[in-house]
Amino acid sequence: MFGISDPWIWSVYLLCILSAAVCVIYGVVNWNKGTDNGKS
Repeated sequence: MFGISDPWIWSVYLLCILSAAVCVIYGVVNWNKGTDNGKS
């Protein structure tokens, strides 16, 4: 498929896509949390 026969290359592509998705999800979850340093 797509001319890539090595399963290790497929696993690296999959891990890159999954890590990007995790970063996006983390960013969406923590978008408006900000920091709370005790100031009113």
